[in-house]
Amino acid sequence: MVSSGYALLARQHLIMLAINAQRGLPGKGGTRAARVTRMNPKLKNQATDLLCEAILSLKTVDECYAFLEDILTISEIQSIAQRLQVARMLDEGQTYDDIERVTGASSATISRVKRCLTFGADGYRLVLDRMKGSQ
Repeated sequence: MVSSGYALLARQHLIMLAINAQRGLPGKGGTRAARVTRMNPKLKNQATDLLCEAILSLKTVDECYAFLEDILTISEIQSIAQRLQVARMLDEGQTYDDIERVTGASSATISRVKRCLTFGADGYRLVLDRMKGSQ
């Protein structure tokens, strides 16, 4: 289970990214959107486009909370928040043991996030770079 502080942080960053993207604001070191090039073609469809547009339409943290609570279960929100926390800790060079102890994530989850950081569609990288730039 993820602490509510990290769940809040994850939601705040999700809304910040949506607002920045909607306003066309660049990420750290220039626009990063072009960097995300390895999107899974099986993911791209009208329904997923609608979801992305819905996320981009959110303007406040409270709106994000309301939307996430309506479309996801508490467990799903916590799971997503946990993965983001794992990604940040991996990016900071923390060990699997430390990450497991702090987040409660399994070694399988940590490994999956690590694989996405290394070989994924650069979504984690985009978010982590922007989060670093906003601190």
